[in-house]
Amino acid sequence: MATDTITSPTAAPRVARVGTVDARSAHDAHRDIPQTGYRLGVVAVVAAAALWGLGGVLAESLFRHGVQPLDLVGVRTYLTALGLGLILALRRRRRGRIHGPAARGAPRADQSNLLSLRDRARALTSLRRADVLGFGLSIGVANAALFTAIRLLPVAAAMVLQSLAPVLVVGWECVRSRSRPSAVVLIGLAVALPGVALVAGSTGPAGSRLDPAGVLAGLVTAVGVAAFALFGHSVTRTRGAIEANALAFTVSAAGWMIYELCHGLPGSLLDASVLPGVLGVSVLGTLLPFVLFAWGSERTGAASGALSICLEPAFGAVLAWMWLGQGLSAIQILGAALVTGAVAAIQYSTYRRRIR
Repeated sequence: MATDTITSPTAAPRVARVGTVDARSAHDAHRDIPQTGYRLGVVAVVAAAALWGLGGVLAESLFRHGVQPLDLVGVRTYLTALGLGLILALRRRRRGRIHGPAARGAPRADQSNLLSLRDRARALTSLRRADVLGFGLSIGVANAALFTAIRLLPVAAAMVLQSLAPVLVVGWECVRSRSRPSAVVLIGLAVALPGVALVAGSTGPAGSRLDPAGVLAGLVTAVGVAAFALFGHSVTRTRGAIEANALAFTVSAAGWMIYELCHGLPGSLLDASVLPGVLGVSVLGTLLPFVLFAWGSERTGAASGALSICLEPAFGAVLAWMWLGQGLSAIQILGAALVTGAVAAIQYSTYRRRIR
């Protein structure tokens, strides 16, 4: 579920940020990245897409063993928040070892350090609590809706519906800024929407139609991912991708704790036979791909979001066919190709407009 590079058609304001740069600076920085670093970034993004697809397949296999989607989402959220928190703690400890002795040996802070501290203060104060709250709640909604969709639909179909999120982000930004969509966006919409209709409305290989409740859950997933991207914009640019996702999963974990206090602990996860699958969904299907995508997107730039959107449903379809025997009809495969291709083109075109 790649959200870090979902872009909008309006240029981001130039503000002070900690640990990140604006779109033009990032674009220039990507030109300076060695070819080896770029290739490693592509490998990381492809691996992240494959792991997200694997996570969906593992989740579906757990559902077949009686695990409830919301129970799995809660445990997945807790373990991911814990893992991201540990990564942040290790990074801060490492930075303290590198910068600590020099800082203690300095007699006083120079003017550049004072300006840096002021910039950091401005950046941190610009981070509104409402954005962090919305960021965390939206990822909780997106995860719950996605796993519900996977429970009711073929894995590939659920992921194709989820990939509509960038279209919703672009549409919202056009309405908010009252700007005219580009020709690529309009053509992409004209292709993506019929593609969704083909995926959702056609019969599958066995002649059955997709569950309407599952289709609705898939569309809710797209809305949740879009909200996650919009709320997370300011959080990510001030904190960086890893810390921003750690904040989101921490807020989401708190929300799931409240939910489980009201509805009881997840009894379906107490069986030791499902524990390896739960750990697989949490670590291999969530924590690791988020880290890989954040690392890889710093080295690939605009290619990362479009690449992930194209590959995630494809990996999910292949793995679900090999592991679970799930398949899509030829018409549904055509619809999936139309959706993923159109969304990837919209996202890449929008990013290119922002960095010009």
